[in-house]
Amino acid sequence: MNKEEIEEYIWNLSLHGSRWLAEELYKLQQENQKLKKQLEKKYSKTGTLTNEVLYEENTKLINQQKEFIEYLEEKIICYENYQNTNLGEYERNLYFNLYNDILEKFKEITGVKDE
Repeated sequence: MNKEEIEEYIWNLSLHGSRWLAEELYKLQQENQKLKKQLEKKYSKTGTLTNEVLYEENTKLINQQKEFIEYLEEKIICYENYQNTNLGEYERNLYFNLYNDILEKFKEITGVKDE
């Protein structure tokens, strides 16, 4: 409030007494309730939006993790069954162990349990 508003407030209070004060208080309470409702709507929309975005991002990450695990499992099966005939036994075992180690570490980091 600026100086003029304060002076007007005091003037009205002195002229009209408690009735004017009660009316002003009622107006302020009504305005306060209206602003609270607006704020609640804004927070509820923001909260819902945030939850939806987080859910979508979480789902996307889980799907990416599953895809990566499937990719590693396919590579392990490939080298386990010697389907890649261009490599010798040493190389196949090396790749098999490498992919297996990566898969196990990835599952450990992401908390994925063996099925």
